[in-house]
Amino acid sequence: MKYDLSEINNIIENRRTIYPELFSSRKVHKEQIDRLLMNATWAPSHGMTQPWRFKVFMNDGLKKLSKYQSELYQTIIAEDDFNEMKFEKLINRPILSSAVVAICMQRQKSKKIPEIDFNKTVTINSRIVFGNTDNYTFDYSFIYYKISNTKF
Repeated sequence: MKYDLSEINNIIENRRTIYPELFSSRKVHKEQIDRLLMNATWAPSHGMTQPWRFKVFMNDGLKKLSKYQSELYQTIIAEDDFNEMKFEKLINRPILSSAVVAICMQRQKSKKIPEIDFNKTVTINSRIVFGNTDNYTFDYSFIYYKISNTKF
């Protein structure tokens, strides 16, 4: 076997969620993100559609994302359902990260494959590719609202 299964098992078993509030001061470099995105293109997809699209936010882009998602939350959430803690996280978490990768989905035009299958493919492959980035101040986000066509 080309790869050591025990090393792969170790990576999977020791993966942990680390929230931006607990990130170290270590920065993620553009080259590291580029490599992760290159790896993502190798992930299997349903029907070879590769429905994922990535938007990378760094530097001033993090402030724009913070503003965008907190304003969007205020607009789409009913007043009775508004959660101040969630709203604050939407403002603060991007700014605490050195980079955020928004993972979007673009469904095929023919709609031959059901949308739920695309959602599963994007989610699973994104977790595989980005799920082992715990050593960096890097946030990967599943953003399900229409961010893919938004200009920042």
